[in-house]
Order: sequence, then structure tokens, then C-alpha cells
Amino acid sequence: MRVGSILFEYTGGAELVRGSGATVAELFADLETRHKGLAFRVLDEQGGLRPHIALFLDRRACRDANEVLDGVERVHVLGALSGG
Repeated sequence: MRVGSILFEYTGGAELVRGSGATVAELFADLETRHKGLAFRVLDEQGGLRPHIALFLDRRACRDANEVLDGVERVHVLGALSGG
């Protein structure tokens, strides 16, 4: 999984991290075992994606932590930008 620089604090500065899981939520549960705090920054207390996070499965945007990862080769997680 490729993470945006806003999350480097939780990956020890790594842009690429490896994890496994059948769904987005399971992937982040697995990553949390090695990268403490990462899952909390991406998923809220109810297990949904936080509004300021942009998640892409391959090149497709994803807003559902229960999305199945079958066939997905790359996951990208970025801090969404907004402003005016």
C-alpha cells in the first residue's frame, strides 16, 4: 500500500507498506499490528473511512471500509485536500 506523506509518522517514514486482508478494514487491522496509529488515522470509531481520507483501490476511489480487495493490486491512501 502506498501512503501519503501525511501518514509517514505512522509508517516510520515509509511510503510503501505491506499488509493483507480480504477487505479494506481487515487490511488496516493487519497494518495496525506493525504501524501503530495508522488505522485510527484512516478509519473512524465506527470503522468507516474518515472524511479527510482519500482511498483508492487500483485507480478507483473507495469510500467503504467493507470493500472487498479481491483482485486489487494497489491501495493508495492520501490525506484529502480542500480549501477555497
